[in-house]
Amino acid sequence: MAHIEGFGGRGGFGRRPALVVIDMTLGFTDPDSPLACDLEGPTSEIQKLLNSARRAGIPVVFTTLAYRESDKLTAAGVDTLIIAGASTSGCVRATAMDALRYGFRPVVPREAVGDRNPDAHEANLYDIDAKYGDVVSTEETVEYLEVVHTTRAG
Repeated sequence: MAHIEGFGGRGGFGRRPALVVIDMTLGFTDPDSPLACDLEGPTSEIQKLLNSARRAGIPVVFTTLAYRESDKLTAAGVDTLIIAGASTSGCVRATAMDALRYGFRPVVPREAVGDRNPDAHEANLYDIDAKYGDVVSTEETVEYLEVVHTTRAG
């Protein structure tokens, strides 16, 4: 992605990641839903991330409408949020913004997010990468999680 001067510097991955999967519900994945997105590609990419995250033994969070105070990510020492799911222009972007505000390093694997509007998808990936976090490939994220796994196992 091209960057405007002064924007888009990399924050990089931290040492204690968590994977956040956003709104991968029937509302977004069922083609008959009015909110449906083409998430066939992101779904398979999210599966890769889930496999790597579980192998690395990091926290995996699926968004819900409620949470308990004791389940907060800071209690687990997390410093990096890997954000996947739908939709890029809505909850994914908002999660990246909130993650940054709460002191996490937001990382968005490009192939693991989706939106029903391709232009909004690209514009929001650009904006996230320029201002709030790093937009990287799923492959780069999986490679990072392998390092996390090796570090934790060793």
